[in-house]
Amino acid sequence: MQYKGLWTYIADNCRQSSPEAFCAIRSAIKIRFLRNSVNFTMLFKISPVVLLVLYGSGPSAQNAMAIRFRNSAKAIIIEKGRLLVIRRIDSLGPFYSLPGGGQHPLESLDAALRRECMEEVCADVEVGPLALVRDYIAKNHEFAGCSPEFHQLEFMFVCKLKNPDGLKTGAEPDGSQTGFEWLDITSLSAVRLYPSQLKTRLSNTGILPGPVYLGDVN
Repeated sequence: MQYKGLWTYIADNCRQSSPEAFCAIRSAIKIRFLRNSVNFTMLFKISPVVLLVLYGSGPSAQNAMAIRFRNSAKAIIIEKGRLLVIRRIDSLGPFYSLPGGGQHPLESLDAALRRECMEEVCADVEVGPLALVRDYIAKNHEFAGCSPEFHQLEFMFVCKLKNPDGLKTGAEPDGSQTGFEWLDITSLSAVRLYPSQLKTRLSNTGILPGPVYLGDVN
């Protein structure tokens, strides 16, 4: 991989990624570098952000990227007792998250969610009511070592698929995305699903009663 292409890959897939995806991308980049005997000294001269992606904290890394805050819109899609999720992988194996992603400037949350669902799984979705909201302050949770400066405010909406049979991996999937799956609602406790509170807040019929704002949770 050429350095210019590598920088584009990192900028596009890491700076806008969730903390879970950020960790998975970082692992993948490390493996790719090692396999191709990349000269790390030369790489760091090109961009100090690479140092942050690979090694997290440190003087150069901390100066390279300030605290990152973003809004994120996520889709809760339940069909026939199954939850649609994005499949990702890291050093511990597969894990899952809701479809959706970061809101762009001057973009509404519902527009962001429709765009992200199309990019990730080619899904044209009907955005329904807001169901859950969480803060994710990375330094307080398990992915703190990967992206301690990350803070995401996540809005989860109940959504419906306009064309359930048209799902496929989209043209612009997340860097850590390996596909998508339908998970049985009754077996969510057996998988790594984020946010983890979904495991106790979902049923075959939708969202269970409880507070909309979940707090700063993993």
